[in-house]
Amino acid sequence: MSMVSEGIETKEQVKAMEEMGVEYIQGFYFSRPVPEDSFPEFLMKNNKGYKQ
Repeated sequence: MSMVSEGIETKEQVKAMEEMGVEYIQGFYFSRPVPEDSFPEFLMKNNKGYKQ
């Protein structure tokens, strides 16, 4: 089962989630919310594996 951990705001929280084997982590630690129309540009700047 895949799991998403939300609300991550600190490096310590990221480390704890990784140690527990959580595959997907999101929260303000990585980014504030991004408007939908700005999202593709955000991905291109911040995700080396993203292809439009």
